[in-house]
Amino acid sequence: MLAVGCANGGGLEFDANRRDTRGVDAGPERRDSGEDAPNVDVGPRPDVGDAGNDVDMSDGAMGCVAPLLECAGICTDVSANVAHCGSCGNACASGEACASGTCALECTAGMAACSGACVDTSTDPAHCGGCGVACLAGEMCLGGTCTLVCPPGQTPCSGACVDLSSNSAHCGTCGRTCAPTESCMSGVCAAASETTIFPAAGDPRVASAGEYYFRVGDSVSGSRSLGLSSVRHADLVLQLGSNGLTCDNADVRFTVNGVSAGNFAVTPGMTTSTQSFDFPAVSGGTYALRLELTRTVASGCGSFTLPDGVSRVTFR
Repeated sequence: MLAVGCANGGGLEFDANRRDTRGVDAGPERRDSGEDAPNVDVGPRPDVGDAGNDVDMSDGAMGCVAPLLECAGICTDVSANVAHCGSCGNACASGEACASGTCALECTAGMAACSGACVDTSTDPAHCGGCGVACLAGEMCLGGTCTLVCPPGQTPCSGACVDLSSNSAHCGTCGRTCAPTESCMSGVCAAASETTIFPAAGDPRVASAGEYYFRVGDSVSGSRSLGLSSVRHADLVLQLGSNGLTCDNADVRFTVNGVSAGNFAVTPGMTTSTQSFDFPAVSGGTYALRLELTRTVASGCGSFTLPDGVSRVTFR
């Protein structure tokens, strides 16, 4: 400690080891070098107060990191927030969820949101397999596919109800097409057929008293115009009017355009004779048909008759 005199006689104590506190802190204390330390003025200290890490919000900016938006003072994911869906304040209705920024119905597993409702697209005819896929009239939605509802005995094929037993475009199964010369019979493609009545009224006959058949050469014949350009098969269903045969058969031959289709026997007690014949193809369009006995029935063994309009022949 030094005492320094003044001109006015006063005294001032001076401590060389004491720092000047009128300015800023000049740094760590240094040893007295014998020289007075200069008094450096660095200006007023800044007032940092209690700012800490707070963000200035006086301009309304919260500083949310994209893609979040500041909604009602909170950083919000508007792609999934039901109160702020897509934008701040856009609230979803009850039962809706926010997905990708859009409000949509929240449906249970197995259901889909279509036209504002939760539907089962596997059975809903207005949304069959997907929203907006509507089935046509007469269709049902089965397993997500629109399917025709057909009456008994019919099957949906190519958008129509068909009878697989007789449809030539869908014979036996959908898509099986018969050839132009075939028709579908009992679900099987077969040669096209046409049925005609034989014998019929007006067909020439050679028989005892005009109706009893028992002698060789007794016959009935007639011509038939058919839509078939050729035939090679015949199914004959012969209805007998009366059968008086008792002890012998009547042997009969069936011919088409003079070509023998086949032979058969009318036996005692028979009321219907059903025969099926395959023969060499006969062409024409108009066909001469003939039934003729090939031998005479044994004497006293009776005869038979063939009425008009009840027997038929189906040609293929």
